[in-house]
Amino acid sequence: MKGITTLLITAAITLLCACTSQMAKKLDQIESFIRQHPDSALAQLRSIDTNSLDTKALKAHYALLYATALDKNYIDTTDVAVIQPAVDFYDEGDIDHYIQTYYYLGRIQQNAGNNTEAMLSYTTALDYSTKSEDYLLKGMLHSIIAYIYSSGYNSEQALYHGEKAYFYFLKTTNSRDQWLQLGALANYYGKNRDITTSDSLYKTYMSMAVLDTNIYANSLFQYAKMLASRKPTSPEKSIEIFNLAKNEYNGKPRIEDYYSYAYALEQINKTSEADYILNKFQKFNTASTNYYKYRILRRRGNLSEALPYLEASVTRQDSIIISNLHQSLEFVQKAYFSQKAQFETKKREVAKTRMWLILTIITMLICVILAMWYRTRQNLLDKLERINSLKEDAENQLSLLNDNEDKENIIRKDYLSKYKSHYQLLNNLCATYLSPARVDPKEKIFREVENILKDIAEDKEQPSKAEVIVNKEQDNVLLRLREDFPSFSESDFKLIALSIMGFEAKTISLLMNYTVKTVYGKRDRIKRRIASSKVRAKQEYLSFLS
Repeated sequence: MKGITTLLITAAITLLCACTSQMAKKLDQIESFIRQHPDSALAQLRSIDTNSLDTKALKAHYALLYATALDKNYIDTTDVAVIQPAVDFYDEGDIDHYIQTYYYLGRIQQNAGNNTEAMLSYTTALDYSTKSEDYLLKGMLHSIIAYIYSSGYNSEQALYHGEKAYFYFLKTTNSRDQWLQLGALANYYGKNRDITTSDSLYKTYMSMAVLDTNIYANSLFQYAKMLASRKPTSPEKSIEIFNLAKNEYNGKPRIEDYYSYAYALEQINKTSEADYILNKFQKFNTASTNYYKYRILRRRGNLSEALPYLEASVTRQDSIIISNLHQSLEFVQKAYFSQKAQFETKKREVAKTRMWLILTIITMLICVILAMWYRTRQNLLDKLERINSLKEDAENQLSLLNDNEDKENIIRKDYLSKYKSHYQLLNNLCATYLSPARVDPKEKIFREVENILKDIAEDKEQPSKAEVIVNKEQDNVLLRLREDFPSFSESDFKLIALSIMGFEAKTISLLMNYTVKTVYGKRDRIKRRIASSKVRAKQEYLSFLS
């Protein structure tokens, strides 16, 4: 039963992951064509059951795509909740989606008339756009910011961002945005009184294929107004452009466009036609219309009638100046919020740095633990190697004994000789013990042994007495060893001599003032050097050290 439950849970998780992956692929596919075919993208997005979006990532991606599709289809929503999941989810880790989120958040805020909030969102996106290679998105950002500045009579900033937008659009293959921005840029130059550049851009703009008749007509109305108002004026050209926009492209002129058209008519002495327009729209009273009325009446010489319109225009201009000041305050506020956003970014970077520091410390601890484990393992391997070396030496000795019967007899005779000498030492000790002297026999034996050991341990001669004894009993083995291994130290030869004499490692350590571990290590090192050499008697030497 438990196994069946586990199997069902596993199957459910697998199915859920598969569905999530399939939905993610579908959203990626919609994103790939949403800019070129926003209507199809919106239709597919609306066909998706939002209840199937079971992760924050899917909900955020869907929200961003839906907000994008609405904007691209000219559906001006004011509901921030549409894009809120994307705002809550995306950060600088997914820079392109992060920038797009704040761009479309700004579009929704702008639709609601909250230009200040929209400008803050656009500025947030603009601050991070330096990290992106999406030139189309950069162009869109600068274009909308330029539009907001132009609407607020901040012509200088509008021109700056308009140029930036056109620069980025030229880096893309999107000819429509390039065309649209060129028309806007010509208008921005005109508002900045750079008539020559504006006129040149308008001519280039008009030589290109018309991609949107409504936008094209509005641009022509702007061009006609500039031609009628600039110095020197071009009234005939202004009238031609106005009629082209209205009649050929079904443009819908604004009241201001009609008044600039009336002013152009007045300049070529078509007074009746100009009066017709003035009478038709006389109830409209704006700074611009009052200014055009003033210029028309002044041209006719009716200065007394023209003066009130000039005063009314100046009054309205005062409100524009106040609006400009308000825009300046908004610009300062934008800078403040930009700095605040940068501060929050630095805080997040500090948090990330702290996290990386903790991870680094944990990694270092893991490395230390691994190093200790490796060292312990290496020690065990060294001990195993020493055991294997001893085993190999034993096997070599056994092979040597089996292969060379003559040497075996020699070794046996040497052993018997050494055996007798050992009993001779025992005989001397017994004689000392049984001596009728008054001194305590045990103390005499102790002194005897002490003298023997001291004689060996404190020996300073070259070669040592221990070496002399071994050479005497073992056919000058150490003398030959010296000839074959002149690089061995005196302490090495002394250790070899004591080993051949049968002293254990513990005893040798006391005699030579070494640790037992050091004795084993030195003896193994000596044996390895002998075993790796090419001397003829190496097997004989190894047999003495086994």
